[in-house]
Amino acid sequence: MSNDGPRGCAVRVKKAIDQTGRSRRFVAEQVGIPYSTINRKLAFGAHFGLRELLLLAEALGISPSQFMTDDDPVSPMLTPHHSGAGRSPTG
Repeated sequence: MSNDGPRGCAVRVKKAIDQTGRSRRFVAEQVGIPYSTINRKLAFGAHFGLRELLLLAEALGISPSQFMTDDDPVSPMLTPHHSGAGRSPTG
């Protein structure tokens, strides 16, 4: 899968919101992002920051890795099977 940038991430966020059956307004309130900002980012494919993606995933009850492509540099850090606990940054 290719790295499709912010637009692709926004598409995946929208799909996740739709699949969970939650409203954008509910998700915005849970995440603490203004409803108008969520709508703008989803409509225009604006960038979601890592913190926003983590909060969105938590509000939706999904893994944040669902917002990433296989080529995203942070994707391996967000997958549920990643186990970095107790490891030093150098390995």
